[in-house]
Amino acid sequence: MTKRRKKTTIYASLCCSLVLLSSLAIMSDGFTNFSFTETENSSLEVSELKNIRFLSVTDTYNGDIYTKTITFELIPSDATSDMFTSSIRWNNDDNPDYESADWREGKNIEDYLKYEIDMEKKTITINCLRAFGNQAILRLSSVENASVFAELSIDYRRKLISNTHIDINEPYYVDNMPIIVSAVGDTYSIGTIGPRSEGELELDLFRKGYQQGKVSIDDLFGDIITTGIYSSVYRYQNEKYYSAESVRREISLNVTTYINSIPTTDGSVLFSADKFKSLFTYEFVAYHTTEDVYQSTSDLYYTFLDRYEEALTQESGFYIEAKCQDITSKTFLSFKLDATEGLIDINLGEDAIEF
Repeated sequence: MTKRRKKTTIYASLCCSLVLLSSLAIMSDGFTNFSFTETENSSLEVSELKNIRFLSVTDTYNGDIYTKTITFELIPSDATSDMFTSSIRWNNDDNPDYESADWREGKNIEDYLKYEIDMEKKTITINCLRAFGNQAILRLSSVENASVFAELSIDYRRKLISNTHIDINEPYYVDNMPIIVSAVGDTYSIGTIGPRSEGELELDLFRKGYQQGKVSIDDLFGDIITTGIYSSVYRYQNEKYYSAESVRREISLNVTTYINSIPTTDGSVLFSADKFKSLFTYEFVAYHTTEDVYQSTSDLYYTFLDRYEEALTQESGFYIEAKCQDITSKTFLSFKLDATEGLIDINLGEDAIEF
């Protein structure tokens, strides 16, 4: 290889991505006349280089590792590998397209990229082991003349992980947990080029309620105890009611209002299983001594949970509907609560004793 005084370089941007260069024709005429088929993510720039030149690039992907194989040519053709050295490093230039200015700090480039030069086949094989957020540079340098070198820039094009969607952290009412509704923009992997994740977006529509399919909301509530009570006076949430229907109506209103208050866009409301159960709990007059004696019951709570699970199978239930851009999502909500009554019977064996 003869010494050159004039410095010449090559710059090629390779994107280790699922979709990149679909094909690349063999280049000729000292890279002054070449063509290749571009895809949306194509990013290859080639300029003339004396003594070392790249001819073609091919892509493979085995499910774990992305591989670029570059065919090169040395001039003169009898040049050998001991006439140049090779190295790979992170690009120290600042670039706003990188993940961050200090992303490369403390990161061993060999954990992300490995390369191999085959002088017999005249190929450079570059394996991308994982996504990286700072451009890398592969350099081939002449041993005889440091001004003769080739540099290949290696970028990782961010890959789309998920499209814009409506996200619900938990489609269940769970004790001490919120139900948060949000819109998440397109999400991408890390990389050095390409679009970035959009993060959380504003909802265009957010509403909640009960969809009455084959089961109405009134059907979810059982009957208030009327048999065997001493008088038709009830106590509920520290208020007295004088008919079974009035207390049942108040329970239905309070339960529905509470259920609809839990889903928010900021997670500011936590669901309380104890409070929820208390909204079903009322008192009735069991008997009278010198005054009315009240007994508490939560039977409506267990009835509600049983009937609600059945309602969900009948296209009925509490739902969240949200919209962002052209995406609309409707999700039915369920309950993760213990619906098993702790005590189901009391049997004394005898109904009377004598002294």
